[in-house]
Amino acid sequence: MSTTSHLRAGATMTDITSPLDISLAGSFRASYVDKVFEPLRANAVF
Repeated sequence: MSTTSHLRAGATMTDITSPLDISLAGSFRASYVDKVFEPLRANAVF
């Protein structure tokens, strides 16, 4: 009797940078995103 096992792996990266002119939470005054210094990326390995 033979048994086989399979190894499955994957990786992904996606850009989750907020769009410009979106409102920011946590302030008493309304403030908005006006510039992006670096893109925000999410990585996952499974």
